[in-house]
Amino acid sequence: MRTAVVFGAGGFIGSHLVTALRKSGRVVYGVDRHQPRFGKTDASEFFIRDLRSDLSDLPPVDEVYQLCAFLGGAGIIDGKLYDCQLIGDRVLSEEGCQTYFLFILCMCV
Repeated sequence: MRTAVVFGAGGFIGSHLVTALRKSGRVVYGVDRHQPRFGKTDASEFFIRDLRSDLSDLPPVDEVYQLCAFLGGAGIIDGKLYDCQLIGDRVLSEEGCQTYFLFILCMCV
């Protein structure tokens, strides 16, 4: 059985992605800085983590889905988008994962 981790699983897009991946037969681990905001998660297991922290206790997976969103103007998000890529690269190298999907959202108001 394939395994996946969804970073940003507590958000709107991430929660729906978790549900879709579970329906496709995967074991899915959700990771976010907060509890899911849109109802109960369908994740096999959910971890409350800041992705810049130690992630060594996460199970090894076949697929990584990286979803990030930063709220605020350009001055607030400046440099944070690179954090998303670096986090994903770290997970790939540490876990030996072969499949990686990066989706970055930047919401500037």
